[in-house]
Amino acid sequence: AAPNSQLRLEVKALGEWISETSGSQAGDSARGARRRSAEDCPFRKKLDSLTVDGPAGTGLSIRFHVEVNDQAVRVLKMISDEAERMASELLSLQDSPADKPAIVTLDEGERSSAGPPAAVLQCGEDILRVSGMHVRKLRQLYEAHHPPPAIGAPEREVWETTFRTRLYVMLRRYVTFIGLDPSEEGSRGGNMHAAAPESVFAWLHQEMGVTCELFASPLNCYFSQFYSAFPDVDWPFGSQGSFFDAESLPEGSYEVGPPYTEEVMELMARKLLAFLKGSEDRALSFVIFVPDWGDDCTALGLMGGKEFEAYRQSRHGGAYVLAKGREHQYISGVQFFADSGDDAARRYYVVPHGTRIYVLQNKAGAARWPFTQEREQALLEHLKPPSRGK
Repeated sequence: AAPNSQLRLEVKALGEWISETSGSQAGDSARGARRRSAEDCPFRKKLDSLTVDGPAGTGLSIRFHVEVNDQAVRVLKMISDEAERMASELLSLQDSPADKPAIVTLDEGERSSAGPPAAVLQCGEDILRVSGMHVRKLRQLYEAHHPPPAIGAPEREVWETTFRTRLYVMLRRYVTFIGLDPSEEGSRGGNMHAAAPESVFAWLHQEMGVTCELFASPLNCYFSQFYSAFPDVDWPFGSQGSFFDAESLPEGSYEVGPPYTEEVMELMARKLLAFLKGSEDRALSFVIFVPDWGDDCTALGLMGGKEFEAYRQSRHGGAYVLAKGREHQYISGVQFFADSGDDAARRYYVVPHGTRIYVLQNKAGAARWPFTQEREQALLEHLKPPSRGK
């Protein structure tokens, strides 16, 4: 399916405006007050260093936020709508007659002494090389929610065709979203949505009863049920929808690892508070991993503030548990790349910044899943790189 030509023009116009505009505005003080100062945020400091003119104190980061925000949101909405349309169109093509060539092909590769196998998905001229380990994981996720017919059964090939098509559509969405191409050496920088190590999730399940993630994807989820950004392509693999669209949460214990974006984290904090306040007798527990950006970051200030006081669980008297920078590890956000899945040196990385861990529970949740001092220390140990802990 060809991309919408009007959408291309809108994206191009936005890019040209960003690169050519020299105007500036004083900035929305109410909005700006919620954002970290340039001194506290290296990304804003970098942006502001590029500004050579304009009113004093009005750096490029403020100008960009105020002047471009509404236009960017409008264009991104158009991109999102177009992506959903194209995904729906491609999925409808999987029902073509059996005597026609497959829309999507999948070569899962074979393990060899040369290194981990790469799986190759192809749709027309578009080729995606991804970790063979991840394709196996995604197949297992899909099978958990869509049990396959017996091998040799007439329906098996239809099931396989549907799986391949849904796998490609989901992977293409994420590869496009993060702006990286796992097939091109020059387009591999960046780190989309990192995750805690598997040992941490296993511990959370065993000790804190966690069974679901509120911010995940089929590519980085640990549990078979999770909430994600793109339900239209993620649901076949277990997505329960977008966390921000959820009107309520079932009773349970949840892991919360949002993308490290201030606006997303603020919305997350406010929605968690609403769920806790409205939970009544349903046991709710949230174990939240966020960067240690200081209380000037709105989400962190909120969760450490008065409104959350009744729900915070920390045995040392503070609002959160701190995993110090360079003393814990995460899984790379591009773990699904062909050269990352089975390669521990690429799959894991030591986190340079501190990570705050907030445990928020209502009374029923705290009674069912108590966050004791022993568990607090055990969680920090499970976050450490192998050479420094478990």
